[in-house]
Amino acid sequence: MFMNIVKVMLLCVALVFAQQTLRGFAYNPYGTLGAAPTIEDILQKPSDIYRQKFIYVSPEPGSGYSAFDLADGSALLGFDQSLMLGFAKSFYGLFLNVSPYKRCDRNSDGNYECSSNQNIGLNFSVPFGGSIIYAHTGYATRSDYYDENTVRYKQAADRETYIGITGGNNLVWDLRFNFDRYKTSYSGYTYEEYNFTPVKFKFSDYQTNIVFLFNFGYKVLQNDRLKFIVGLNNELSWESNSYYYAIDLFEYYLRGKISPNFLGEIALTKHLLAFVGASYNIVSYLNWTAIEEDDTNMDTFNLDKYEPGAYVGLRCEYKNWAVETRLQSDAVGRFLDGKTPFIKLGAFFFFQ
Repeated sequence: MFMNIVKVMLLCVALVFAQQTLRGFAYNPYGTLGAAPTIEDILQKPSDIYRQKFIYVSPEPGSGYSAFDLADGSALLGFDQSLMLGFAKSFYGLFLNVSPYKRCDRNSDGNYECSSNQNIGLNFSVPFGGSIIYAHTGYATRSDYYDENTVRYKQAADRETYIGITGGNNLVWDLRFNFDRYKTSYSGYTYEEYNFTPVKFKFSDYQTNIVFLFNFGYKVLQNDRLKFIVGLNNELSWESNSYYYAIDLFEYYLRGKISPNFLGEIALTKHLLAFVGASYNIVSYLNWTAIEEDDTNMDTFNLDKYEPGAYVGLRCEYKNWAVETRLQSDAVGRFLDGKTPFIKLGAFFFFQ
């Protein structure tokens, strides 16, 4: 299959350059601000769905998105791990994703044992002058029975919320505040050691995350053939965990993360565009633990770095269609082995 894709890419040399700006999931994986908008961006800020008209399909992992005119506005219909619906007008945008799953089996006692994996999320955004205010709230539950020897039930409930504002022209900025709450509950019964008497139990673990993100992107160079953007993504977070294992255990983290990055684009021909990028992460955190909120100690101070990441991608455009992909890190080796060297391959059809 990938040989046919290579032929399509080579044919692009003879075609005429198109000015469609929306990109797919292959583009800008490190989130450099100031780059062309992606599908991920318009889902987060659904007011940007307004006036979009396109179909986007990605064979792997298998997802599709479409946007079209509806009721004096623009609608979005998408399928991925969930069903996605969006609607936007010039002054607001809404986006809803729903993923339902629940299964119940009747056991020998006549009771039902149920497992589920469900989530629902809502995004909202409004233009505000030259900026966009955006927000998200979401709730997910996962539950299942486990352990064949005893009856045990595990249920996880996640609540995620954030609000942010983004704007700027040459210097693009994005400020966001996240508040996430996770609860994992355990219930059922087990057996005491050397005793066949069942013992019931029920307890919960909790995790709370408070995150402040402040990201920047500066457009160093931008013309008809070249684009170069330098970015700086920053994150400051507080995480608290509480566990119960016969006694209460509390754990706290204070983290800071700095991620310098850049993105570059060059028009190789009138129709073939290459995009490249790289990122580097520096992370520092403090860790405290406490037993039953008594003896609190700072256990760990850490300053760490991660190996830089980099990518190369291609976009082929002509009139109302585009094919976009990112190359895997071992693209040459996979090509020689007869495997696809592409990742996040997707195709656009535009109706504008």
